[in-house]
Amino acid sequence: MYRQENPDHKVIKIDCADEYTGALTQGGSLYVWGKNNQGQLGIGAGIGIDYTESEKFPTPVIKPQEIKYIDFSCGENTMMMLDDSHLLHKTGWRIDYVPSIFQISKNVKPKLFFCGNSYYCMISEENKIYQWGNLFKQSTTEKTDMDMLPVKENLFNDKEIIMFSGKFKVCGALVKDNQVPSA
Repeated sequence: MYRQENPDHKVIKIDCADEYTGALTQGGSLYVWGKNNQGQLGIGAGIGIDYTESEKFPTPVIKPQEIKYIDFSCGENTMMMLDDSHLLHKTGWRIDYVPSIFQISKNVKPKLFFCGNSYYCMISEENKIYQWGNLFKQSTTEKTDMDMLPVKENLFNDKEIIMFSGKFKVCGALVKDNQVPSA
């Protein structure tokens, strides 16, 4: 007997970091499993019986209202998600055990993002780099770790950032070179 698959359940992205994994479906659901000691899974706090709380089976991330996730990134103790309204959400760091929305200026639209062990990083549609935490040393200011800080120097010589990723305390980018070779 043929069993028809639901296209909304098709996995379109998988990411992992420090002992946990996430899988995003075409229907906008995000499932996670693994370590949850910092609330990085976005499924709420456990009952606190053992030191490292974890989920053995894929568990849906709690969604605020009826949103669909369209992208996500796993970091060491945190996770970021982008919803279909282009709002960024965050979990982890023992602050957010369920997703909460980043407070970003309405003028800044997220294009790419990732998170590591002690930071979140985002590229805006205007190709500007923003961070929360301590990825780039030159961004140290009197602000707290959770303030959105623009990266002051252009790390990629104004080239369009096509892909941007990082884990732990490193990052890298694929950039588009718009220069036309001279004849």
